[in-house]
Amino acid sequence: MKRKWNEQEYFSYLNIPDTWNNLEEFVDWYMESKMPVRIPQDTFVFTNENVTATVLFRHKNFQVELYLGFPNKLSGEHFHPGMEVIIMQIAKLDEYTVWGLCMNILKDGHSHIVDSQGERGVVFLSFEKWEDESRMTSASANWTGKTDGPLHDALIKHHYPESFVSNGYAVVSKTDKKLTNFT
Repeated sequence: MKRKWNEQEYFSYLNIPDTWNNLEEFVDWYMESKMPVRIPQDTFVFTNENVTATVLFRHKNFQVELYLGFPNKLSGEHFHPGMEVIIMQIAKLDEYTVWGLCMNILKDGHSHIVDSQGERGVVFLSFEKWEDESRMTSASANWTGKTDGPLHDALIKHHYPESFVSNGYAVVSKTDKKLTNFT
């Protein structure tokens, strides 16, 4: 067994474009490249009451996160300002899960609900295109809407100290496009 793998050598096969025209092209490139795992040095393991996530791959303003959704959980309606998201199922934990199924793209300002109410939980990838690279963290922290609980509130405040978090509700940016729909 090799005791130490060289990162540059290991990923030498990977042809990473300078950028992609849209999030859909990034998803196709990532999957066709066999889901490379290059965890950024500045990422965290993001955990709240409903999920645990981490960034698997980042290039400029595009990234992929792996999410483990805990069994029998539901995240209320929320959105992720300043980013687009495509969610892909990657684990068949129940009869309704289809490996590789992509949900419709969520554009900046589109809200959604995350449902992992199965007794075995969910595993999915979140493909993301961020408007501002300097604000890139995790979709689970870049959140406006009903939060999942006190751990989630603390996660958001830790990564976005300027955010408003109170009574199970968060707004990460005063410029959120749908702010009035949640207040």
